[in-house]
Amino acid sequence: MYNLSDIKEKIQQGVFHIWGGKNSVMITEIVEFPQVKVLNLLFCGGDYRELEEMLPSFEQFAKHFGCKRIYGGGRKGWLRKIKPLGFEQEYMVRKEL
Repeated sequence: MYNLSDIKEKIQQGVFHIWGGKNSVMITEIVEFPQVKVLNLLFCGGDYRELEEMLPSFEQFAKHFGCKRIYGGGRKGWLRKIKPLGFEQEYMVRKEL
């Protein structure tokens, strides 16, 4: 979990990347797993159409840095919007300790 100060610090360190529009924003990070490098979409919000228009820019960014996938999470309702853009559903689970 992150708070706003954590996010600002990670952006300043160059760990997180901020993608801003007029009415929207996305925060991403590059994650290297042993078998694949991915662009992790941590947070996004704002105008859906504007977010969709931003997609090619951060896809190009991801490819430039050798990423083979984009990961992200969110509520189930997002899937019907982003599936036509090439996204597929995967599952995550959690357990509070």
